[in-house]
Amino acid sequence: MIRPFTILIVIAVLNLQAPSVLGAQDHEIKVDPPITSVIVYPQGAQLTHTGTVEVPEGQHVLIFSGLNQELNSSNTTVSLGGDLEILSVNHRNIRIRATQNADSIEVLEAEKSRLERLIRSVEIDREVNDYEMEMLAANREPDMQSGSALRDLLALHRERILELKTSSSQLADSIQSLRSSLNDINQALQQPGYQPTIMVGELLVEVNNPGAGTYDTEISYPIGRAGWTPEYELRAEGIDEELSSKFFGMVYNNSLQTWTDVLMTLSTRTPQRRTVTPELNPWFLDFLEPQVTLQERGRAEMDELVVTGYAESGSMSMPPPPRSFRSESMVARQFTLRDRQTIESGSERTRLTLEEYQVPSEFTYFSVPKLQEGAILKANIPDWEETFLMSGSAKLHLEGTYVGETYLNPQTVSDTLEVSFGRDSGIIVQRTKVRENSERSFFRNRITQTIAYDIEIRNTKGSAIELDLMDQIPVSVQEDIVVTPVNLSGGDLDEESGLVNWSLLLDPAETETLQLVYEVRY
Repeated sequence: MIRPFTILIVIAVLNLQAPSVLGAQDHEIKVDPPITSVIVYPQGAQLTHTGTVEVPEGQHVLIFSGLNQELNSSNTTVSLGGDLEILSVNHRNIRIRATQNADSIEVLEAEKSRLERLIRSVEIDREVNDYEMEMLAANREPDMQSGSALRDLLALHRERILELKTSSSQLADSIQSLRSSLNDINQALQQPGYQPTIMVGELLVEVNNPGAGTYDTEISYPIGRAGWTPEYELRAEGIDEELSSKFFGMVYNNSLQTWTDVLMTLSTRTPQRRTVTPELNPWFLDFLEPQVTLQERGRAEMDELVVTGYAESGSMSMPPPPRSFRSESMVARQFTLRDRQTIESGSERTRLTLEEYQVPSEFTYFSVPKLQEGAILKANIPDWEETFLMSGSAKLHLEGTYVGETYLNPQTVSDTLEVSFGRDSGIIVQRTKVRENSERSFFRNRITQTIAYDIEIRNTKGSAIELDLMDQIPVSVQEDIVVTPVNLSGGDLDEESGLVNWSLLLDPAETETLQLVYEVRY
């Protein structure tokens, strides 16, 4: 009864130790193909390893080593030349000793061992001190008849206890200092590229070869800990010149592997993990009776009163579109770099120049003196679809000076992309309230308020400028409140929003004053 049970245990152990793809007659052939090309997506990347392998006739297991630990055989593409027949594909992760920064790692590990030995030695000294202190405490009542002998013993105890406490304090300081140094080394060994051992992936491909030969191999698989973001640089040297633009790819590699001398491609496509056919469910409509409490009704009435006030600040832009509206995604594009690249693994991003071009644009000045006095320079780019493919930050330079950073969002329905280069101190725009008076009608008990502003624009630059200026008058939401424009100095009024727009052309050193006057009756 004992012998069969023992045999079963041995068989189980053997099955656990041997991979399923290995058979008794199979031969293992180790292949270590380097990373030769990388396609980087906004989120994720695809690594490709290529190499050659000599395969004798018969069945063999090709072990492709040195792959990334994110390797998964279910989404890996294996290409083998010749007549090799692939029987099965599996993967596994193994831990190996790191080869990158091997000398530095060896020094750190040696210092770590030395510090650990010193800490243990100092701890032993502290234990000896503690033991001696316990012995002294256990002999506090010596059996002595002579007073002088007792005094000598107490003096000896006092001197020894002082020495032990001083020594223990020094030993504690030493342990703290040594542990601090040891902690620094442990943190250094945890940094990417400095870990003594790393996890790597291996792909086990079982093949059948009808005839011996040398074959080209290619392994491609996706990883998640990499990606890139776009970045732009726009330079304006003058309002009569085209914009100079550069398009960069900010690549990050957190894969714990260095991409050495690889052919790199940056793609705007986002690979889909799975594809699901969209299906529309029934869309039902019904009536909904909102339950409004007295407190909510009172708050709504107060909000209406606040809206009809004459606020001097706040955004004048139209309400944003509903969140359920979406624009179509941009067409995917790939940027293959001319030179091979080497990207270390770590937190730093590598800036790669993808394109340089001149961008036709029209420069205008824009001012909203109610919110901010002065004028900003704005570049209007009509044909932007082929230039700015992805949303990203843009560093702005005006006449050789860095003026700030903005965010470009090409996914817009507008025909013209607007880029602001910041305030131009050569254009002065000031808005001043010049009148606000009220008149009351005795018979109808109605009040008429007249509000007037002067807007002064002065061009101190040496060339003529075009300026788009925007202001506003209030919009009534009650029948008992009537807003009437009195003088808009030729500005275009949008009655629904209350926005007033002027398009001005100012010669050098020219000054123009606009009036904004309106009445409110209530």
